[in-house]
Amino acid sequence: MALYLLYRIGQFIVKVLPLNGAYRIAEISALIRYYLSKRDREIISKNLTVVLKAKGEVVTDERLKCLSRQVYKNFGKYLVEFFKFSKIDRQFIDRKVTIENIDKLDKLLNERKGVICVSAHLGNWELGAAIVSSLGYSLNAIALPHSTKLVSDFFDKSRTNRGIRVISLGMAIRRCFKALRKNEIVSFLGDKDFSGGGIKVRFMNRETSMPKGPAVISLKTEAPIIFAFLVRQENNNFKLFFEDPIYPIQLQDEEDAVRIITQRCVEIIERYIKDYPTQWLMFREIWNS
Repeated sequence: MALYLLYRIGQFIVKVLPLNGAYRIAEISALIRYYLSKRDREIISKNLTVVLKAKGEVVTDERLKCLSRQVYKNFGKYLVEFFKFSKIDRQFIDRKVTIENIDKLDKLLNERKGVICVSAHLGNWELGAAIVSSLGYSLNAIALPHSTKLVSDFFDKSRTNRGIRVISLGMAIRRCFKALRKNEIVSFLGDKDFSGGGIKVRFMNRETSMPKGPAVISLKTEAPIIFAFLVRQENNNFKLFFEDPIYPIQLQDEEDAVRIITQRCVEIIERYIKDYPTQWLMFREIWNS
């Protein structure tokens, strides 16, 4: 209940403030959380350490602190945008968003097999989904429920108001198949195995478990996988990137096919995280110590 009330209060404050003022308040609040939440601060630092080492960079305590604080600031901005932009229209997109390679998505939809769209907790994935929906695409999003039902309902209602069909994990497979048969888009976040049923792959030069849902569904439905990332620019405008698709491969051993496809997915996610490490808003530990 307390978290739900904080979100509702935050939403009210953000909506009555101008955008730049809301950003400023959010950055200050995020820094307060940074200093108060030792556990989250340590997780962000651990994740960033792995990313920086994978990039071949020298890791120092001062650099980690600087980057970690920026992660928190970006998380504050992410919440501002989620609360403030309850409706996304063409004017907002034309003013705030540069879109690259959306023709790749159109080409896949013309194949009439549906499309599996994978992103990450990077930039503002919620806003990215809202933008795609506002452009007229039928988008279904797999949503991980929060521990509190009130919070889950709050976020799901905001998504639904933006034209996004929310699919809860409990009925994900059946509804994914149905949406793909209708040639719609089904979106996943592919940078964390929350279910515990993932598959081991190499991520940032380390082995870890990653979600295999996109690969499994792609193999069963023949739907291609495309990647989309909404990345923040210095002026708080955005770029929406679409990557080349990954098509299902048929091997005698289905688990090998799932692992190969998932590894390809992870490599694309890894590239974006390396390019935008402070926009990777991952407050869960990815690699075992």
